[in-house]
Amino acid sequence: MIAFLGLAMLVVGITVTYVHSRFPAWLAVLPVIGATLLIAAGPRAWINRYFLGNRVMVAIGLISYARIKQMAEECISTELMCLTMLLVG
Repeated sequence: MIAFLGLAMLVVGITVTYVHSRFPAWLAVLPVIGATLLIAAGPRAWINRYFLGNRVMVAIGLISYARIKQMAEECISTELMCLTMLLVG
């Protein structure tokens, strides 16, 4: 039950906010609480086991994790280059 509520909050939070909206403020709480409820439901919850645990969803998660990691590494290297340029002159 917790997992279904979490998934519903996640879906509503994602669909209500869109690119051209102002900062969503309180609407940003919906996907955060939804994700928290999904995690709190644990690995035995039906949604977590069969929906989020299937091969397609896991593959999507691995791709997005790899992309986020790549972007973080680019930001770190860019900041280090900028810091070096400031220190060297």
